[in-house]
Order: sequence, then C-alpha cells, then structure tokens
Amino acid sequence: MDLDGRAYSKIFGVSYSDVNYEEYRRIVDAIWPLTKRRDHETPAMWCSRIRDPFRKILEENPRILSKNGYTS
Repeated sequence: MDLDGRAYSKIFGVSYSDVNYEEYRRIVDAIWPLTKRRDHETPAMWCSRIRDPFRKILEENPRILSKNGYTS
C-alpha cells in the first residue's frame, strides 16, 4: 500500500486547530524516519526495511489512513 497525494497533503498539512492534530503528528513522527534511505541501501533493500514498520503504521491508524481511501 502507498500513501496517495491526498493523504500526504492531509497528514503533512495538518494545523494545530485540527481535531486530530495529535494523531496526525504521531503518524508523521513514525513515517518520517522511514523516508530516509541509507547510503549503502539499494531501492530493494530500502523497501524491504520499511515494509513491516509502514504496514504496522497503516494497521494502527485505520481511521486516519486506510478507512478514508488515502491508501491504494
């Protein structure tokens, strides 16, 4: 599953006034370290390394991510 453009905009564009601000920030804090690829990693190695943590984030946050059609 991948985040689409709507999910990216919604999660990274959240403001303090948003009711779900803390949830969105927690998701961003979990996703951000996964975006960095280490120098020695090939794209396949990077995908393999982030697959399980990213899947866990999706499963733990169905109300914010997968139930709203933000993943494909």
